Amino acid sequence: MKTTTTIGDRYSIEYKLGQGGSSITYGAIDNKTNQQVAIKALSLKGLEDWKKIELFEREAKILQQLNHPAIPKYIDYFQIETEGNVYFYIVQQLAPGQSLAHLISEGWQPEETKVKNIAEQILDVLIYLQQLTPPVIHRDIKPQNIIYQPDTGKLFLVDFGAVQDTYHHTVMGSTVVGTYGYMAPEQYRGGAVLSTDLYSLGCTLLFLLTGESPAELPQKKLKINFRNAVNIKRDFANWIDKLIEPNVNNRFPKAESALLVLHEKQSLEDYHNEAIVKPRYSSIKISQDSKKLIIDIPSFAERKRVSIAFYFWLLWVGLSILNRVAILLSAIWIGKIYIIIWFYNVIFPDKKNNGLIIQYLFLILFIVAFMLGHSLSIPLFSMYLIIIDTFLEFILQQNFVRQLLLALLATRITFKKYKGDYFTIARKAFNFWHKKNFKYITNNTPLPRVFLTPQEQIWLQAEIDRYLKNKN
Repeated sequence: MKTTTTIGDRYSIEYKLGQGGSSITYGAIDNKTNQQVAIKALSLKGLEDWKKIELFEREAKILQQLNHPAIPKYIDYFQIETEGNVYFYIVQQLAPGQSLAHLISEGWQPEETKVKNIAEQILDVLIYLQQLTPPVIHRDIKPQNIIYQPDTGKLFLVDFGAVQDTYHHTVMGSTVVGTYGYMAPEQYRGGAVLSTDLYSLGCTLLFLLTGESPAELPQKKLKINFRNAVNIKRDFANWIDKLIEPNVNNRFPKAESALLVLHEKQSLEDYHNEAIVKPRYSSIKISQDSKKLIIDIPSFAERKRVSIAFYFWLLWVGLSILNRVAILLSAIWIGKIYIIIWFYNVIFPDKKNNGLIIQYLFLILFIVAFMLGHSLSIPLFSMYLIIIDTFLEFILQQNFVRQLLLALLATRITFKKYKGDYFTIARKAFNFWHKKNFKYITNNTPLPRVFLTPQEQIWLQAEIDRYLKNKN
């Protein structure tokens, strides 16, 4: 394509700005407004992956919705068909300045204060993107995509070709999108979350401070070890360290959190959660998307470890069930009704507790009948066992028979957002983890929390805390 070419009867190409992947970006003049513009062109001919067209169209659609001073304004999107080919074009405001990559290659060495200012400006853009509905993830933040003016200190974030909104997080499948050296580990698996852009930002800041690609810096336990390569304040280094955590759960959850710590409005210790990790033996699985957090607890037979209390309650429940079956066969009609109601409440818990009231009423009548009569042929320890069992259930607010039955089955807990707030069930699960029962959204039955190991309880609590904190 020559520099004198006019496309769309409106834009006159002047020079080539750059090329990446399958697209080429040109500097041009908008003959309608006489303003300089940037035109990104994609040719259908020679494309090996149709997904690139989908990404190109999505980039145009999302750019059309963006309105931020550090993002070049969207102007136009169109396509031109020629004999044997189709060209796609995105037109934006031309961002004045040079890319950070070009400036560093020319010998520019920014001071720590300038690097901090660049970080603040990029975080401001990311906060804007993450507050959109749905949130937008850039996925390719790197020095080449940040246009900077050293004299004014202003910058622009460009090239949204890898952009992802969280409603389309599966469109790329297993395709890797991003740039080596600046990609977060989860991007190599085809995934991206809000903190993915924070990882890329951290790597970009390291490039500015060292003049080297982050991929060339030493690593320790899969994490970039940059301390010996920079000369910056310890607090700033600790902050960058948080950005480039390989484990997504150990980074700042979102851009707003990172900016608050950078401005010293929050402490880095508020986000210190490295020690809380999933126990290696645990077979519990956690997954989440933009709308919900799902905790899957396998059945007892599929789990590698449970709480030691499980084995005690297994013995107790077995004894309790056998005892009640024996009483059902030998007791008078009051005792039989009590046992039937008890079994009914185990299988079908009454939400309004009416069933429990009736159960306790017949239990009292049964005990009175037992104390007054001597022809029931029921051992004394059987009645004591029932009284102790009822007392434990009442004090501990746990029906351990029901919980044991649940522990033998696979279980799913769902935290879900609904009409701007979380389900009341999820609120109870969060606020009363150690005090009350979880409630399943699916069937409203109590979670066998006593059968989770202490390490699993701590880990799940941290995951729930993080999820609810990120959603607020």
